[in-house]
Amino acid sequence: MRKTSRLVFLPVLLALAVVTGCHKTPFEQEHFNAEAGNPHWLEIDLDTADHRRTYKESESFGFAVGYSSAVRELYKLEIAEGSSTIVFTDRLHISDGQVESMHAYGVVCCSSRIIGLNDEPYVVHAQRRFRLKPGTYQVYMTTRRVFPWDITSGVYQPSDWVSASNLIKINVVPDPGWQERELTKFMGGPKNPGACMALGVLDTPEATAQKLENIRNQLRCPIPSPSGNAFNESEYPAALKGMDQLVQSPTHGVIRSDVNLIVSMKIWLTHPERRRVPENREEAQKFHDAEEAVQIDNEEALVRELCAVLPAKLPDARLTTQKTIDDLTRNILAGIQPCR
Repeated sequence: MRKTSRLVFLPVLLALAVVTGCHKTPFEQEHFNAEAGNPHWLEIDLDTADHRRTYKESESFGFAVGYSSAVRELYKLEIAEGSSTIVFTDRLHISDGQVESMHAYGVVCCSSRIIGLNDEPYVVHAQRRFRLKPGTYQVYMTTRRVFPWDITSGVYQPSDWVSASNLIKINVVPDPGWQERELTKFMGGPKNPGACMALGVLDTPEATAQKLENIRNQLRCPIPSPSGNAFNESEYPAALKGMDQLVQSPTHGVIRSDVNLIVSMKIWLTHPERRRVPENREEAQKFHDAEEAVQIDNEEALVRELCAVLPAKLPDARLTTQKTIDDLTRNILAGIQPCR
């Protein structure tokens, strides 16, 4: 009898084990749903560039993505990395809620280069490198650069397919004091492009103060970069206070990049719904249309503030600020009124 009972309960225990093992977190379910939408036989293999899974918080790391198809002549891939806007649909999804572009911006539109996929992976090395706070993360990527085989020889609009990679896990371990050590290299302003870009990832109060000082002294990155004097999201409240002080300062001439910085931070803080672009093409278009309206509203509010402080500016600062106001009010479609 005991032997029979064990045989009866064994399938039940196995079933429970399977159910327990299949339990997914919301992020894992999100990835499961994304990957389930992939076309048959397509494989997108995400890996770190150096194949590691553990990093210090002071280390930056990149990603590589392999595209392949077990069946030939089914799918094609956009690979014009330096000149196609489609590659910017590559997005990294991180389990802490971040969704980031995997490539640095800077494309002047446009060109296209399409290749067919087979069982030999075509590997794309993402341009951007990332740093994460200590913790354990799950990561996957989505893209709209995969097309059906019958696509034309050149494409300039993203694919209708949103394809997803596998899910990988990354561990980031503490490295106490690394930001303080890094900051000592940049005190006094950017010395070179590498230093300028590296300063952008630091988010201590001292780093925020250094970036504000660089802006006050008009020390800009030697090359266009999304980093440099840009602030991290964790810095936004303190950075906005510092930027407001610069706007009010009689000696500071407000330039367009100051305006762009202030407006982008205010939108991020006051409109959390603007932080993530939808994957769906129609929803993405609605998102961008609404974003333009929000952008204009914030620029108009800032112009009114600049007009109010303009009389107190010293001559050089007043001239610079007036040029910025003129630039913002020149666009008839935006409808921002000049100072009265």
